[in-house]
Amino acid sequence: MKKIILLMFLGALSFSCSNDDGGKKDKPAPKPDYEPKILVPFQERGLWGFRDPQANVVVVVPQYEEVKDFDSHKIARVKKTKLWGLINMLGKTVIDPTYNNIEDFSGEGYATVIKLEKSGIINTKGEEKVEPIFDKVFGYYDKQYVKVQSENKFGIIDKDWKLVIKPKYDLIEESKDEKEATYKIVLDGKWGLLNKNWQEVISPRFDYDFKIFEFDKSGVAKLKVGEKWGFIDKNYKVVVEPIYDEIKDFDEQNFARIKVGDKWGILGRDYKVLLEPIYDDITVFNEEGFARVRKDKKWGVINKEWKVVLPTEYDNIGELLSYKMTKLFKEGRIGLADLSWKVVLPVKYVDINITEDQGTVRIYDNIEGFGKLEGLFDLTSHVVLEPIYRKIENYDRNNLVIVQHPGGMYNLLDKKFKEKFAEPYLTITLLSIEEGGHYKLGRGMYVGLADVTARILIEADKYSDIAQFEKDNKAIVMTPTLSYGLINREWKEVLATDYKNISAPDSKMNRILKVDTTWFNIYTQNGKKLESNYNHIIPDYTNGVILLRNGEEKGALHGFATDNLSYYEDAKYKEMFNFSGTEVSAFSYDGLFGLMNKQGVKVIGATYDRIIRHKDDDHTTLIKGGLYGFANSQGLIKVDARYEMPDYNQVVDGLAKVRYQDHITVVNYATGAELFKPGSIEDADNLFNGYASYLISGKWGIVNKSGTEIAKAKYDKVERFNREDNTVRMTLGSYKGVMNAKGVIIVEANRYDYIGLFKDGRAQATRAGVTVILNSEGKEI
Repeated sequence: MKKIILLMFLGALSFSCSNDDGGKKDKPAPKPDYEPKILVPFQERGLWGFRDPQANVVVVVPQYEEVKDFDSHKIARVKKTKLWGLINMLGKTVIDPTYNNIEDFSGEGYATVIKLEKSGIINTKGEEKVEPIFDKVFGYYDKQYVKVQSENKFGIIDKDWKLVIKPKYDLIEESKDEKEATYKIVLDGKWGLLNKNWQEVISPRFDYDFKIFEFDKSGVAKLKVGEKWGFIDKNYKVVVEPIYDEIKDFDEQNFARIKVGDKWGILGRDYKVLLEPIYDDITVFNEEGFARVRKDKKWGVINKEWKVVLPTEYDNIGELLSYKMTKLFKEGRIGLADLSWKVVLPVKYVDINITEDQGTVRIYDNIEGFGKLEGLFDLTSHVVLEPIYRKIENYDRNNLVIVQHPGGMYNLLDKKFKEKFAEPYLTITLLSIEEGGHYKLGRGMYVGLADVTARILIEADKYSDIAQFEKDNKAIVMTPTLSYGLINREWKEVLATDYKNISAPDSKMNRILKVDTTWFNIYTQNGKKLESNYNHIIPDYTNGVILLRNGEEKGALHGFATDNLSYYEDAKYKEMFNFSGTEVSAFSYDGLFGLMNKQGVKVIGATYDRIIRHKDDDHTTLIKGGLYGFANSQGLIKVDARYEMPDYNQVVDGLAKVRYQDHITVVNYATGAELFKPGSIEDADNLFNGYASYLISGKWGIVNKSGTEIAKAKYDKVERFNREDNTVRMTLGSYKGVMNAKGVIIVEANRYDYIGLFKDGRAQATRAGVTVILNSEGKEI
């Protein structure tokens, strides 16, 4: 008895300890509301239980022969007395061990169970959704149905766990042919179809497995049974029995091609045979209602009335081209048929260019002795220009095309395939619009011109080149001997080809003509030339003249002409004419000088020793016998040559410092007036812009160009115009004064010891050692 008690105590002790905790005792059992997050199985003395490894407590004492891990549904399968049941995470029994096997639970929470070799289905609560009465169940839980098997027959349990089809079919499998779920069935070797509601939509009737293709817009789909084809509608009614070896979808013309053996025919939408299978091949009907057919390796065309519109005698028939015609091929030759399959170009050419050019295409043929030649075919009129040319270019903007004969000569063809020139040319080139848009014609060393209608403008028998027209509406022409001339827009020669070179027209539409290596002439827009040739012709259009010169600079003779050659003066003068800024120019003749205007009038005869052109204004200085005078830009003498010139640099701004009978004065050479009576002043200085300073009794004053006094003679010094700040500075003793560019004295020389340069209207000045700022009016700021 003691031995039995001891064994019971040891057994109890072993169940209270973990099998792998090193002999430590587990904690006491948890409270009833305790729910572990994880349980792991452990074995002790041949039996299995579960413990919580985090809390280190035993939740299920070892009592089972075999266990499975807890799954995602928080249930575990346990085996006791050779039967399986279910427990939860608290160790409570969900199902008593009553099943011979419980398979893994699906994600939806269902598992197949086996009891006495029969299969059923339970959920995680232990409820029998399918009683275990079937030989086998197939858990398609994700598809919400279960396939069951009994005595090798199959049935269906639906999503509501109702037996909607008793096991009676030899096979049930889901069909993959359609978007909507259907199920193929087999009964007594015949195939049929169930819909998603498990109704027979096709009773088992087919001898082979079948495939239903996608339904078209009309609700019909192709049906393939074994290797045979038919049609079925959306109600699963077979509208065309699967008796054909191949079948195509209905096309836009509502025709379906059918094949029996190796021959093709046509089926209509009413599923009647419209064309018996007699052809080796039939293409899809095009929009116009035609289909290509092949028979005995030859192609033809039929229409929707099944009539042959093009006999089956061609090796190939091409696709529709951009110009609505189709190539026909036969025995290595090519022709064309139109949309109605009328042969519009005979099948006799070796090639056809598929690119349309102005309503035509190129056709080609091999001509003995010449090789491959080109012709044209008009796509509208169907007129044929047989291949007789070596090359045909594209039609140009004038609707003409350049063609080359086999011998190499060129001509122009119009749209009617008529040659435009009676005789061909060695070259024909279409010029650009900028060049006139005409055709340049070449024959030997000569070139000619034709207009856009191929009318001959210049025959190719004189000129070796014709340049493009320029802005004066003239074009340079050249002869084979490299002589140049000019033609006008009427294609007339307006300047003979007598020149070595002709320049482009200048701003006055004049051209320089090179007569030979040393002589030149000039040609105007209105056809004028100089009567003589010159070594140098120098246009001076700014001043309205053309300068002429013979000889080099030293010893050269000079002349001039107006820019339109209305007047010209021959080169017989030793002085170069200069009309810059004036209407007259000095000229030299027999060693004396005079003034001549642009019309050749000698406004001042050649009576002066020298005439000097002013640099800064439009006056000239007249010199005779060492005395000086002045004339204006028209050559009118304003001051007689009676003054001595002490300093020529003092001739500026309309005033000149001169000496008369050894007395200083200032003369206004624009008016001829003397600002001072000779002998009344001791000296003078030209300041700027017609202002002058004068010296009397050692003091300087200031006057303007009319002699009006700006400041009396009281300054010790008057400086010339300062261009840095546009002022004149005066000095009186130690004081400084300022006159502005308008001749206004803004600061009198009686207050400031120093006045700096004006900048931005301000200047620094000192007064009694104090620095101040002056504005442009001389006021302190």
